[in-house]
Amino acid sequence: MQDASIEWPGAVRRLRLTDAVTSQVGATWYSEKLRVDQGFSTEFSFQMLAEDDSGGEGLAFIIQNNDAGATLEVGPSGTGSKDLVVAVLTSGDNPVLKVLSGGEDIKVVQLEEFQLTSVGRSSQPHVLRADFAGSQLSVWIDGQPVLEDLLLDLKSLGAVDYQGMAQVGIVASSGDVPQSHDITRWFFVPGRFKIAYPHFGGTAEDFHFIGDSRIQRDFPGTRFPGDFDFLTVTDNAKSKRGAAWLKEKYDLRAGFSIEFDLHFNHRVGASGADGMCFVIHNHADGLSLNPGEWGINQSGLTFAFASYNNALLRIRGDGKNLVDIDLKEKPTVNGTFSKQGGDDLPYRLKINYAPNDLDIYFDGELVLDAGDVVVVSGGARGVTAACVIALAEESKARFLLLGRPPLTEEPAELDGI
Repeated sequence: MQDASIEWPGAVRRLRLTDAVTSQVGATWYSEKLRVDQGFSTEFSFQMLAEDDSGGEGLAFIIQNNDAGATLEVGPSGTGSKDLVVAVLTSGDNPVLKVLSGGEDIKVVQLEEFQLTSVGRSSQPHVLRADFAGSQLSVWIDGQPVLEDLLLDLKSLGAVDYQGMAQVGIVASSGDVPQSHDITRWFFVPGRFKIAYPHFGGTAEDFHFIGDSRIQRDFPGTRFPGDFDFLTVTDNAKSKRGAAWLKEKYDLRAGFSIEFDLHFNHRVGASGADGMCFVIHNHADGLSLNPGEWGINQSGLTFAFASYNNALLRIRGDGKNLVDIDLKEKPTVNGTFSKQGGDDLPYRLKINYAPNDLDIYFDGELVLDAGDVVVVSGGARGVTAACVIALAEESKARFLLLGRPPLTEEPAELDGI
């Protein structure tokens, strides 16, 4: 649904678990069981809006193995058996984080420094992140660690079946206080390895800046993204170029998820500038690269947004074009990414990657589906081939391979590389 009365994060689609009325319970579950025993990472943005200063019961992320499966209607205290619950409870004097199973508390963390329930319709969402790796659970709220390395055994708790599978969902309850509970974004990535959590909190220490990029708060003439720090890659002027790289390398073998808002704002006309891109690379030049809107041509994977008279998302691997996705007809785009007015909402891009599983969302829509025809030229091995295989397995689209060399056996010394 959409709720135009809530200012932030704008006119996005949101998952409403409860309305702002008393005694409501709402739950949403993945339609099929997911593999969770080998680890996972999940993150969601939530808003809890009450009619006064007191809070409703709250919400929870739940893993459960009950016979009722995805039909269960439960609140943040959980199912009462065969579950693992990570709950944010707001009905007391201060919010608390509870980890519980079978109705029994495992860990309780006071959250006095967080104001998680709001009366104002202009409040920004909060973000909860939970990582489970090596039988240890860690939780962050708004980028701050609130629980670290809590040892858990999902099988002994009964939260998974004999295959390590479980039902995964988010639930909420208003209780005695009229409080709405909304989820504005959510991802879930299964994985074996512990995924690093570099959280952008608006500080220059997070990045190595190249060219015109920097952290700033003042962006004259632009209503969104609002009164908080954000990353400016280039100013609103001609012939500008910038890049911002996270300072440390990260292990991406188990997967990753990234979501960010893109704001293309310019002063004159409707043609748009060159564009911008998100890049993963292992190039020898490291943090010194300033590649422009098409990314780099070797040892890298690029998600490029071309905005000059266009609205094109191009995925490139090792300098080769893998996929072109035309977004001009999207209602939020209306022909071009670039907007002259300052009241336009940013675009939201989300990329979820797990081994052999790649999802790309634009403004909440999956932008590859079974009806697409993807043209691929070159790239029979290496990162290009791996990316194409992942796209094919996830999207089930049809792939047209161009310029393919004769099919030969791979040399023994290159087997598995």
